[in-house]
Amino acid sequence: MNADQRAKLESVMKGMASATPKARTYQQCITKDQLNKDAFSERRSNCTRTILKSTGSRMEFREVCKSEGMQTEMLMQIEALSPKTSKDRAT
Repeated sequence: MNADQRAKLESVMKGMASATPKARTYQQCITKDQLNKDAFSERRSNCTRTILKSTGSRMEFREVCKSEGMQTEMLMQIEALSPKTSKDRAT
């Protein structure tokens, strides 16, 4: 990683560390079959997704994106608590 890329990464990391966590609400209907496969199939061309665990009520996947010489990784966990609600966590 060159000096410019390192400075850019450090700036982004400082901004992320000081940012207040934000709750976001989305509404999307999915079926049990979609959850068993990949209900969140909107993918960006610079990202790869690996399904780590998938059942009728729970999904866990890792998504790695590469852009401008940098790489980001997200771990997403989704659990259907009822037909209308879910508990989601992204790290």
